[in-house]
Amino acid sequence: MAALASRNGTDTAHLRNADYTDRELLHVVEDVTTREGWATTGEIVERLNLVGEKPGHAVATRMSWMVRYGFCQRHPDYPGQYRLTRDGRKLMRGEVPEDVQSILNRMSHGDRVMVMSLIAKKSLVKGPETSANMMRREFLHHLEASKGR
Repeated sequence: MAALASRNGTDTAHLRNADYTDRELLHVVEDVTTREGWATTGEIVERLNLVGEKPGHAVATRMSWMVRYGFCQRHPDYPGQYRLTRDGRKLMRGEVPEDVQSILNRMSHGDRVMVMSLIAKKSLVKGPETSANMMRREFLHHLEASKGR
């Protein structure tokens, strides 16, 4: 992946979910991962072309969430180094089984609304907090992106 230009203009003191989805950030982590299997905060800052007062802090904050969600692991001996977990790789790849994708493609808009309602009920209301946060963040990112259309 080529270096990404900042999506916020020149000052990117914050690395918001509206700027980069968690999946996009995981792709960047994979992109800058060394042969030893670790990506540093500095490499992520550089790849995203982040500037501002504390771009490393912005990346570290987002990466803390990725660790909390179980999508990345923090290096036990070297702060500021991360690697993808199995769940992080799965999320990054966006793996949806073909049979599920086929069903979604055949659904009417009304059926999709009902499925979204069911997913929200199961994941956001009754599911684990991590799952609820990830669902909410992905939805909010795409909602924010659709406003610019």
